[in-house]
Amino acid sequence: MKTSIAFALAIAHVAHAIHAPKTSLVAPAARATAPVISPRGGETAGLAKRLEVGAFFAGWYALNVYYNILNKRVLKALPLPWLIGWAQLAVGALYAMTCWATGLRAGPA
Repeated sequence: MKTSIAFALAIAHVAHAIHAPKTSLVAPAARATAPVISPRGGETAGLAKRLEVGAFFAGWYALNVYYNILNKRVLKALPLPWLIGWAQLAVGALYAMTCWATGLRAGPA
């Protein structure tokens, strides 16, 4: 029950952030004279960005559901949560270090 309430609040927050009017740090006089040039063009750029964010959110949610189901199956087969957690951490760290060492990703500054 608490999870569904938290999820509904998160959805409402994201929806509000998408539809909330954007404030600008530019002075009103400068805003009136400076033309806004969008590389994609006007309203379609805003819609495309919203759809892109929505697609990333939906993809994250679907992959998170799959990950949780997979973890539940693993924990039923091997009820050692600390071992599984450490193994996942070790695999993730090895993956990150390999990407940094080969130059596929920039390392932390």
